This record gives sequence, structure tokens and C-alpha cells, in this order.
Amino acid sequence: MRNILLIAFLALCGLPVCADVRLPAQFGDHMVLQRNVVLPIWGWAAPGEPVTVRLAGKTQRAVTDPTGVWRVSLPKLRAGGPYTLTVKGHSTVTCADVLIGEVWLCSGQSNMAVPLSYAATGEQAIRAAHCPSLRLFSSWYASRQTAQVACGGAWRVSTPESARGFSAVAYFFGRKLQHELGVPVGVIQAAVGATAIESWINRAGIAGDPELKGLGESADRETAKYPADVDDTGWQAPDLPDADWREMTQPQGWDAAKAGMVSLDGVVWLRRAVTIPAGWAGKALTLRFGPIDDSDTTYFNGVPVGGMDLNNPDVWKTPRAYAVPAGLVQAGTAEIAVRVSNQFGGGGILGTPEQMTLAPTDAPGAAISLAGPWRYRSAASWPENACPTGLYNGMIAPWTRCAIGGMVWYQGESNAGAAGLYRHLLPAMITGWRAAWGRGDLPFLIVQLPNYMAAQPEPGESSWAGLRDAQAFAATALPNVGLAVTLDLGDPGNIHPTRKQEVGDRLVLQALGIVYHRTAAYAGPTFAGMAREGDQALRLTFTHTEGGLRTVNGGPVQGFAVAGADGKFVWATAVIAGNTLLVSSPAVAHPTAVRYAWADNPTVNLTNSTGLPAAPFRTR
Repeated sequence: MRNILLIAFLALCGLPVCADVRLPAQFGDHMVLQRNVVLPIWGWAAPGEPVTVRLAGKTQRAVTDPTGVWRVSLPKLRAGGPYTLTVKGHSTVTCADVLIGEVWLCSGQSNMAVPLSYAATGEQAIRAAHCPSLRLFSSWYASRQTAQVACGGAWRVSTPESARGFSAVAYFFGRKLQHELGVPVGVIQAAVGATAIESWINRAGIAGDPELKGLGESADRETAKYPADVDDTGWQAPDLPDADWREMTQPQGWDAAKAGMVSLDGVVWLRRAVTIPAGWAGKALTLRFGPIDDSDTTYFNGVPVGGMDLNNPDVWKTPRAYAVPAGLVQAGTAEIAVRVSNQFGGGGILGTPEQMTLAPTDAPGAAISLAGPWRYRSAASWPENACPTGLYNGMIAPWTRCAIGGMVWYQGESNAGAAGLYRHLLPAMITGWRAAWGRGDLPFLIVQLPNYMAAQPEPGESSWAGLRDAQAFAATALPNVGLAVTLDLGDPGNIHPTRKQEVGDRLVLQALGIVYHRTAAYAGPTFAGMAREGDQALRLTFTHTEGGLRTVNGGPVQGFAVAGADGKFVWATAVIAGNTLLVSSPAVAHPTAVRYAWADNPTVNLTNSTGLPAAPFRTR
């Protein structure tokens, strides 16, 4: 396990560890691989090493390139499993319990990130989360200055334990999709709260829209502030020359140390020599620290003896206790090295001096204090999550080398004040992601923002309505894009509404209709056209009117406003006429424009016979 932790950390930095065959975290036990497509599998080994890959009776061979990277493409496979993926070179790596099915990437900000335990129906779902055919991957937070090839995380079978902290929307989407399709489903969570779309766009997407030239220049300028990661191979070695390293008192966070590392997201190595008493030689020791923020790999005389990573949700506040094997312990000087990786916020070895000790496991009272001066050096400095392209580089780019079935996007709250720009940003992001995967029609599903904040007594402007309109524009401007309307699922007083199961269910309806062509009734009424009806009324036509237009409570239609040539909107009366609406107001003699649900928290009730809500819209 210690060696696996070491390899995982170094692989995340793109560093060669040894000649052993290695796989990125995207490939592992319990993973799901996309069905019915050519499957790219890749990893590392020694340069020039022949590698053989076997899965489900299929075999492909490759030779690593001069950088030690090998790649193969396995033939298309139908849904099924479990299988074992075997990669053999000078050493052999296996991935057990591999399924073939549907793989979906779910990204966005906090409403995608909030866990299943937060949802209104979350506890019930957690108790029923034993689902062997549903697999979950939670990508570690990572903002980077360049596109990465590997990410942190691990595939896990859906159980109450693994599901509890997983994205509620992603979980409900995956669970429902697996039930509807009857094939294995893998869901990847790659979401970060309070993030703007700019940090999720790739550079190619920005370059594709001239209106985003300024953002592209900003991305280049910001990412240039962060140099490439230093090759820290061998920094754990006890004889490493480190006279030029700086000194910092431990324990304390990097911010508190005021050592030029305030708000540093990146990697810092800390080293300290300690004298081992003669009486300890050949005895097992216990190495203790307080919490380390966030992750660490810890070495004793160059050998990894422990570490914790972001698969532990409380890693940043968990004290460390690592066993040093007796065979490593000799009298005299020993070197302790800690590789600390901080993903966001403060970083460093935290806690109290009393928590930093080294002692014989059978005699903890004889502990040596490790508090005090340590030598340190930074190996990596990463952009904050607001940096344009940063989160794409760290959390999305690694998956572009893997086959997936589609993507789900729940974001927009952080961009609600600039809806006009979002009309460029969202299509640019979708187009850029699709180009990175090499699939111009890769399915993309959008969760439209729900209702939020206080209701407006009169028609007016609305930043959230403008953002919803920009989301709808992307869904109509690009092919194979779905829009899940959630106007009735929000909470006026909570930007994180708890009705996540319904969001997941509506996303599945979009997928079944657009991607899998399983149902025609996957959306609510969607505005299609407008024509004048006499002098004082407008007739509106809609698509997705399965069974005819309805209202939730059977009462009058709510949420419509009209305006004349002066552009001043007033509330309107809307009357259902088959699959159309007649909209008018006595206050507007010659209406020329209509808005529906144009408010932060609109009062609306128009649906079709399936109960799916009508999508908000404006004619100007």
C-alpha cells in the first residue's frame, strides 16, 4: 500500500518512478469502460519496453516511446463483465472487477459537488446504495497551469459508504440510468464549489470564439505565473544534498510561516535529520504528526512508511501515525522526509508540537520530539481555482484520453452577473471539450438553474433568468445537447436546493431521449414560434407538448409577460388552446414580445401531460 501511494503521488506529477508497468488512476479495480467504442488504454513503463494488454479475450501490444509512455486501442466491447484487465511488461499490473457499460463525466460547481447525504432523499438513497453495477469515481481537486494526463482518485463500487459523500446529482443520475438501461454505469464526479465557467474551459475552446480573445490572453497571462513543476525524483533520499534548502519551524501552516508560500497550492518537501539512540536499533518505531493539509507521503531513510491522500474525505484534519519497520531502524542519524501536497486553501504540517514525535512502538513514553526547524523546498506551485483553464487542465484533461459516453454540467451561479458573456462561454466550453475527446457530437447535458431568491411582484430584469437563457441558447445552438429544466425544484432561501433526485431523474430523461433514443417524452414544453392573433394577442407554439399543454394545479397559466414597441413588460393572460397558447394583456394594445418565467424566482405552472415544466424563454 505504501508503494502504491508513492507511485500515485509521483504519477500525478508526471514523474517516472521506476521501470515497472504503471497505469493512471483512471484505470483501476472496479472501473467501468465505455461500451461499443474503441477503448484507449495507456500508461507508463521503461522506454522501449514491450507491453501486452489483455481484456475480455482481446489482446493488443505496444512498445513504450522514448518518454516511457505506451498506448493501445482495444476493439469495441459490448456491455458486460466482470473482467480482468492485464498489462504485462517486465512487470504485470492487473485491474480486477472491470465492467463494460456507460461512462458519464459530471462536472460543475457546488450544486454538482454537494454530497448525497445533503439531498432531501439522500439518507434513503444511501441505505439502498448497494448497487454492484454502479461505479463511482470522485476526482481529486486539481487546478493546473498545463493540461494533465493523470488525475487523483479511485473507482469504487456503489455502497452506502462510497455513495454518502459522492455528488448527489451524479449519483441519482447514474443510479437511474443504470436502472433504465440495464447495463453497468460508471459516473465520474469532477466538480468544485464556487467556481466560474472560465476555469473549466480549455484553451482550444477559448480560441474558437473571437469574442473570448481577452479571456484567452488572461489565461495565458495567469498560467504563465506558475512555472512547470520541478522534477522532485529522489528528494526522499537520505544523502540528498539539501544545504541550499530553506528552514521553517514545524508544526505550522505555510501561511503562518510567512515563508513566501502564502496561499500556496502545490507540493512542498520537508526534511529533518534525527539521531536514533543505540537502544532503538532493530526496533519498530511509530512516527507521528498532527494533521497534514492536504496529502502526504512520508519517508524514513528514503523508504516510504506511510501517507494519506484525498480519498480520505477528512485527510486535511486527520493526525498521522506511521509504522517504521524494525529493519529500517539503525543507531545514528536517520533522515525523515515528508512530501506535502496541498490542493487548496492553507497547507502544511499542522497541529501541536506534542503531536510530532518518533518513538519505539512498544515504548511511546521514550519519544523524541520532531518539532522545531525543518528544511524545506517547493516542488510545484499550482493556480488557484479562479485561474482560467486551471480546473480543466487538472480535472477534465486527464479524462480526455479515456472513452466516455457523455457529460453532465451543473454550473452558472457564479456567472449569473454576466449572462451575455456566458452565451459565448458555455458553447465554447462544450466545443472545446468535444474537440479534446475528438468527438464533435459527444452528448452534453445541462442542468438549467432553478428558482432562487425572492419573487418579483412585477416583470423586470433578472440575472438568473439571463443565465438560464444563455444555457438554453447553448442547448439549441449545438447538436446533441440536452437541457434539464429545474424551475420548480429550487429553494428561494437556499442556493443549494435539496431536491437533487428530481434533477438526476430529469437528466436521465434527457439522456434517454437525446442519446439513447428510448423515449420521446423527455422534456417539457419548449417555445417554438410566435404569430400575431388579431391586434391584441400573440399565439405561441411549442415542441414537447406530449398529451397537450397543462398547468400544475389546473388553474390559469402563470408566468407570462408581454411588451409592445416600448419594450415595457407587463403581466399577461395566457390561455391554453390545444398545443398552443394565446397571450395578451389589456395594457398592451399591440404586443410584440413575450417572456415566460423571466425572473430569479418566477411563479410558473405550465407543463405537458408528463408533468415536466415548460422551459423559460423570451422572444426578445
